Amino acid sequence: MRKSFSVASLVIFSLLGCSSDKKKSAAPVDASVDGSAAFDSGPAADAAAAADGGTATEGSQCVKTADCGKGLSCVSDFNGSIMVGICARACASDTDCGTERCFSETGNAADAHCVNVVRKEFGTCGLASTSVCGQPLLCLYYSRTSAEGLCVNLCMLPPAPVDAGTDDAGAEDGGTVAKKDAGAANQDAGTANLCSTSQTCLSGIVDSPNHDKGLCGTTAARGKACGLEMGIFCDTGDICEYDAPGSSTAARHCYQDCTTTNKCDKGTCTPDGSLGYCL
Repeated sequence: MRKSFSVASLVIFSLLGCSSDKKKSAAPVDASVDGSAAFDSGPAADAAAAADGGTATEGSQCVKTADCGKGLSCVSDFNGSIMVGICARACASDTDCGTERCFSETGNAADAHCVNVVRKEFGTCGLASTSVCGQPLLCLYYSRTSAEGLCVNLCMLPPAPVDAGTDDAGAEDGGTVAKKDAGAANQDAGTANLCSTSQTCLSGIVDSPNHDKGLCGTTAARGKACGLEMGIFCDTGDICEYDAPGSSTAARHCYQDCTTTNKCDKGTCTPDGSLGYCL
């Protein structure tokens, strides 16, 4: 999967809550979308088929337990707001999972499965790896339909500066207010956390309903190394891209974004899929 992004929101990531490192006690799920009915879930489901085993591996999507490999069950989980079936190791308690935890995203016992708890910032999480983030980290998926994301710290963005035209103190005071609020804005008792001293609350990355959530990370100048998995983003106007167009393994650095302008301060605007950057 390509992970191209910039502080200027070239790609918007969708926030999905997966912060609990204990078995989730969710609100009752509507019967019409109950995981135990929607998918052949739970350790008792289709036991004969499970013994023989299908071909789908742990974390793969499924419709019934017969789709999954030996020892795996098809349990229900949420991919954003969409319920899907995934192949996982069913459990009744943490003792069934060794060093992992027993977790049910739907709140139904039949959907409880073993998950790895990721406590490292920018570590991989999500359905595909049957992993959740240890608190206070949240799982930020690459898109609304992606099954994979990274564990991140969120932060509250500063409120928009007061309009100088309606404030007797003028524009200078507006700038002071924004600066004064910047530190406090990194905290939110509900969902966000305090960024480390080396990080900044970055806007334009997290897709939140009120556009008030930021991501704790750092920015790099043009030509410097970058990557979401490192928590390093590019300055506005630049994009984090592979040094070799079309590659998914080459090193990535910040390049000038010419996707919409087709113009470069230096070099040539090089297309790469739907994007363009200056090489």
